[in-house]
Amino acid sequence: LVSASLEAPEASVSEAPPESPLLALLRPLPGRPWRVVHTRSRAEKALLEKTEEAGIPAYLPLFRRRSRWKDRMAEIEVPVFSGYLFAALGADDPALLKRTRYVANILAPPDEAILLAQLTDIGRAISSGRPLAPCRFLEIGRRVRVVAGPLIGAMGRGLEQRDLQPGARGRDRGD
Repeated sequence: LVSASLEAPEASVSEAPPESPLLALLRPLPGRPWRVVHTRSRAEKALLEKTEEAGIPAYLPLFRRRSRWKDRMAEIEVPVFSGYLFAALGADDPALLKRTRYVANILAPPDEAILLAQLTDIGRAISSGRPLAPCRFLEIGRRVRVVAGPLIGAMGRGLEQRDLQPGARGRDRGD
């Protein structure tokens, strides 16, 4: 499996319909720069709830996955980026979030516009309802352009390769 990083779009590939709640949320907000909030283990949803209670704009991309528990299967929502939530933080918000005990660190992205464009693209892919799967043939360092699907026009570069073996567990299989 090779993971890829999307690059700054030449022309915005993140154009969603104007009525899109995702586009309304993922936009620059004056005095509230978007930050990447690194959470403590398995605390993403609890922190999202706290941001909602505090009125802090936040985005937690989730996807549905089938999971087995003992004798039954269930479909659950899990974060696309385990351990991370994205939030537009005002001056007092970092201290407020750190008091929740759910936050490990708060990171500033190198370019907020690229972060928002990438999160919008990810949200579009998730909301398309199409199954998402790793690309097995992408080479590390190779530039790619998506030619079909919800991310059509997006460009990126292969970053990391992991083995995908039948029966593989944990991060290699996307769990």
